[in-house]
Amino acid sequence: MEKKYVNLKGRCSSLLMFLFVMAFAFSAVAQDNARVRPAVSDAFSTANVCSSADPSIPLGIEPDFAPGNPPLCEGGFKLDPPASGTFQLNGGTITIEISMTSCGQVFSWSASPGIEIHEIVVKGGSDANIYDYSGMMPAPMYDGNLHAPLNPNGNYAGLSHMNFCYTYVPPLECESTVSSEIECFEGLGEITTTWTGGVGPFDVYLNDVLIESGVMVRTYTFSNLTAGTYICKIVDSEGRETLCEETLIEPPSNPPVLACEDGEAGPCPENLETDFNAWKASLGSYTGGKEPVIVTYWINDVEVQLNDVNPPLYCGGSVTIVTKAIDACLEEDEVSCTFTVLPAPVLDINIPDPYQAQTCMDELELDMEFANWLAQFDVDGGCNVVITTDPVNPMVPDACGGFITVTWTITSDCEDPFTASSTFTVPDAPVVELDVPADKEVEACLDQAAVDLAFANWLDEVSYEGGCNAVLSMYPMSPEAPDACGGEITVTWTVT
Repeated sequence: MEKKYVNLKGRCSSLLMFLFVMAFAFSAVAQDNARVRPAVSDAFSTANVCSSADPSIPLGIEPDFAPGNPPLCEGGFKLDPPASGTFQLNGGTITIEISMTSCGQVFSWSASPGIEIHEIVVKGGSDANIYDYSGMMPAPMYDGNLHAPLNPNGNYAGLSHMNFCYTYVPPLECESTVSSEIECFEGLGEITTTWTGGVGPFDVYLNDVLIESGVMVRTYTFSNLTAGTYICKIVDSEGRETLCEETLIEPPSNPPVLACEDGEAGPCPENLETDFNAWKASLGSYTGGKEPVIVTYWINDVEVQLNDVNPPLYCGGSVTIVTKAIDACLEEDEVSCTFTVLPAPVLDINIPDPYQAQTCMDELELDMEFANWLAQFDVDGGCNVVITTDPVNPMVPDACGGFITVTWTITSDCEDPFTASSTFTVPDAPVVELDVPADKEVEACLDQAAVDLAFANWLDEVSYEGGCNAVLSMYPMSPEAPDACGGEITVTWTVT
């Protein structure tokens, strides 16, 4: 490490400065001497007990006496004549403040960051004091109460010049940046700290906790950090340290929020598959969440693909789908929705009771009565009901007697086929009974009037009963009695 000197020479140029600093330095020297030399009482502040070896304040460096004029280090800084002020060095500055104490002229110094003072030679009178700061870590940035050796009258010799041996080391400086933002509520982030200057290896602290020592690189990433403000401290191998601060901000909680509504169809829905697919398509919509948001669908705790999920039974039932969402921050939501097909109405069937019409009804009246009987059949409920009859087209029985049995078969998409029968009956008409006169022969030679009368009485003997709306006809239609002189007639009766 190259040493450099500074030389200061001269006298205090301001009486006012002398009086002001003298009181301060006098008190400080007295306190320091009380610490370094316990045998000296507090009366030192007023007594003229001075020594060439009086230490600096506050670092307590006791100077080494050097006779004559010690050589200057190469590249050092020499201040000659001495003066208070700030002076430019290679890489920074040094500030000198000269003051008077009861023991004589003293000065304090302070260096800018990066200026490391190793040795100061203070020349006064014929000799010099040498203050050795080498080996101090970190290198001191200031000190005071530096002076020349005593002169013959027992006081510090007036300052002739000062030599400063120093090295410029770029100051240790760090910068912290957020290298990975906290993307999720209650998530973690990273802060990366880089630094320049100083002499490695380095110790790395975070919020005053040693994280790692002996680090040779000049960058360090702190991982898995929650939200908050973090202060990083870097300490180099010579005790220099620097602080830098960064804050990790946590975003607010923003979980995905799923939306779904129950669906309903039926009973006996006409477009069940279309309605069900439209309902499925509405599932999985959400707000919030950090992308990517993964949506899954579950039935009875088994994950399913929506395209593989069939609608409920056409005749009634339901399908419940649980929708789950999880976002990139592992925040979750879950909803359950149900699509229901209302139950099909139960079949309600009315079959006409067996019916017996009257005999010998008018055909039109019988037709009307048969139609009314058929109309008593009724069916309600079911889905897509189909009705068939056997015979397909039932016909009214004959008015003179007969019957028809009608069988109804009812099929529905949601029930087993149902079959029932009933009978419409027309009782048989009474059998036609025709009673005609027996053949008759009358005496000859009756007058014609007597024959006619006998013939009329014979005709009147015909009678009939039974049948429906029976009509008696005879042939010939208007029969005449035979001639009284002899003859015969055959009459034929017909009942229709």
